[in-house]
Amino acid sequence: MLVAVVNAVLVGSESFVEIDLWAKEKLDWLRRYLRLKHGICAPATFGRIFGQIDPGKFEDASRRWVSSQLPALGAEKMAIDGKTSRRSGVVGCHSARPGFCAFASRTGLVLSQRATKIHQVHGYP
Repeated sequence: MLVAVVNAVLVGSESFVEIDLWAKEKLDWLRRYLRLKHGICAPATFGRIFGQIDPGKFEDASRRWVSSQLPALGAEKMAIDGKTSRRSGVVGCHSARPGFCAFASRTGLVLSQRATKIHQVHGYP
């Protein structure tokens, strides 16, 4: 399940429903690498299981994996990108959650992603 979620998120899935749709569409491809005797679980199951994962421990494990891949990237350039997450604000309010992402330019591998504090700029919503 974790492999399906990570791959679905890497290609742009933003919810457990989108992850489910992507995984079902790619089921034959996933079965080349995974034993999926019962297929893909329901979106609610993804939510329940991921609700039990400690975000800090998951981030630490992800960082260790990315770090293990860095030698393979060689002297690749790292890019920094700042943006505001879609649908991260409160209805009726102009604030949304800004953040930044560092990634390997050639491969597109995300090396780090962080939310930042919301700052209101004078004259800017």
